[in-house]
Order: sequence, then C-alpha cells, then structure tokens
Amino acid sequence: MRDLLGVSISEGTVHNVHQLAAQRAGAINRGQDLSGIRVGLHDEIFQGSQPVLAGVDARSTYCYLLAAAEHRDADTRGIHLLDASQQGLNPDYTIADAGQGLRAGQKAAWGDKPCHCDVFHIQHQCEVLANTLANIAKGAKSRCQKLQARIGKARQRGPDLADRIELARQTGTQAHALARDIRTLTAWLSHDVLALAGPSLAIRQDLCDFIVAELGRREHEECRGRSIRTTGF
Repeated sequence: MRDLLGVSISEGTVHNVHQLAAQRAGAINRGQDLSGIRVGLHDEIFQGSQPVLAGVDARSTYCYLLAAAEHRDADTRGIHLLDASQQGLNPDYTIADAGQGLRAGQKAAWGDKPCHCDVFHIQHQCEVLANTLANIAKGAKSRCQKLQARIGKARQRGPDLADRIELARQTGTQAHALARDIRTLTAWLSHDVLALAGPSLAIRQDLCDFIVAELGRREHEECRGRSIRTTGF
C-alpha cells in the first residue's frame, strides 16, 4: 500500500476492513432465496491445508456455499447443506466427484436425491492413468538400456541378465501399448461423449458403452483401470 499507492495503513486496519466486509457479505448471503436453484455443483477447495466447502448454481454460477471448515466429512457437509436448505435450497440433483464425505453428507441431508458424477474427474483419472503407464514404459526402456550397457562394458552374459533385459523390454512394450490405448479412449471420451457439442445422445451412449467395454478388456493388464471404469461410469 505504501510503495504502490502512497498510502500508509497498518495490518490491523486491513484486517478490520476485511472482517467488516465479511460480516456484511455474510448477512447478504444468508438473506438470499435459493429455491430457484435446480442443479447444484459441489466440491471442496483448499485454503492452504484447510478445506473450504463449495456449492455453485449450474445455471447462473452463483456461489451459494463457500464455507471454511475443519473437516470435510459427512457430518460437516450435511450440516452446511441443511443450513442452505433453510434458505430454500432444494435442487433436482447435484453434480460432484466421488468423494465419500461429500456424497454421504448429501445423503444424510437430502436422502436419495441424485448426485451425478462430474466430467472433469473422469477425464482426469484417465489422463493420470495414461501418464503413469507412459512413465512405466520410459522406466522399463531405461532399465533395458542400462542392462545392455552392462553387457557391453563388463561383457557380462548369462541367462539371468538376458532374462532381465527381456522382461524389461516386454514391460515397456506392454505399458507403451496400454498407454496409447488409454489415451485414444480418453480422447474419444472427451471429444465425442462428454463434449458439450457433438453427436446425438444415442450415438454418445453407444460410444460410451464401447469405451467402458474396452477399459474392461484391459483391466487384467492394469488394475487401476477397474477403479476408473467402476467409479467413473
């Protein structure tokens, strides 16, 4: 403030201004009618290590919940949803990730109200899996090169070293092919199934079924694929 604006002000004054603004904003927020919200988007964000429970109206992007909390368990989430319900919040359904506390809290507050999976986390999990497999392939290739270098330098030969080289080569080839397949399926999922603009619902459903089946075929090669397939879809 002093260096940029030429105004001298103490940290205590800045704190007091923020607290007063927060109190006024809180009073305004508590007076809002939330009955018009039909779809709620729920998640947690973090201020440092402190969770902040968030809720947004899908249509208007109005943030009707932004509460710093010590925990993000079912009880904490449920209490905040019940508080919002007193302002009329009663959406037709919500969209969120697969967080256990988040979903259990909604069930405790609102019973069997649907909570659909969001798009971002499904795509993100697939991308993380593909990147992990690509790293495995790179690591296997590096191991194979190091083992081959040992043969060239020390002229070490034998069935044990040859078997290790072959195992590293097979691991790298398998991981590379699997990463390529997962990236292809993820691209189809992002651009042809989950994108806002795209083919008709029937085509999207058929392609989604195909993608899920292809992930299922590869579960024996990568156990994390099952987690993505069962929780995401």
